[in-house]
Amino acid sequence: MLQQYYSVLNQMFKKKKVDRFHSAKGFYYLSMKEKKKRLQLKHLQTLTPLKRIELLSPQISVYVLVEYIKNSKASFRELSVAVGKKGVSASQEAIAQLFKEHDLKKNPK
Repeated sequence: MLQQYYSVLNQMFKKKKVDRFHSAKGFYYLSMKEKKKRLQLKHLQTLTPLKRIELLSPQISVYVLVEYIKNSKASFRELSVAVGKKGVSASQEAIAQLFKEHDLKKNPK
């Protein structure tokens, strides 16, 4: 049934009316409201318990963005290591998701 609505959902994503999460099984479309999106992602985690979807807290996101401002050429791995030196844990995948969530352009190395 989702195939029938793929083009509509894709247009809505491009117009920033919905968000989406890419997994090995395809795209999952999510609400733009943070509270509802977190609930939807929690539900997805119960459906796919082997692959955890990690979201960064606002505080950790700030650490990551500060490191990115300091060194905009750093890869996701390098950003992960840099925030780790501050005693904060952020995986490369979570940092990539943060950049995707906020439409920040970054090419991972």
